[in-house]
Amino acid sequence: MWVGKVKVGGRLRALPAARGTDPRVCAKAVAGWYENLFGPDWPRIMRRRCHNPWKVWHSKRYGGFLACVWVWGEPVQVRAVGRDRRPKGEPLVFGSRAESKSAIRPFVRDLWGLFAPVAVWRG
Repeated sequence: MWVGKVKVGGRLRALPAARGTDPRVCAKAVAGWYENLFGPDWPRIMRRRCHNPWKVWHSKRYGGFLACVWVWGEPVQVRAVGRDRRPKGEPLVFGSRAESKSAIRPFVRDLWGLFAPVAVWRG
């Protein structure tokens, strides 16, 4: 018996449609799951998942460190999150590189909640 599994939020999950005696059927079900989640370009996106989904740099304009995170493959600067859970205003400026890195995870969690582990990838 073959079982196709995917990693979601750091844990392996078995796909109900990916169980059977033929490994090719299970592999097609797993590939279909990834295509449904990331679109037809999912193989390239999966190769890029090993890259850091965030970037931190020093900005002379703002006089401190800024942070950017790739959400659903698009870069989003770390900003204050409003009531409607959308980034608002100027980017947040941090005093150190470590401080800006530590702000990325709460920003993504506030923005995407339970979908944060799936939403963050660099495309």
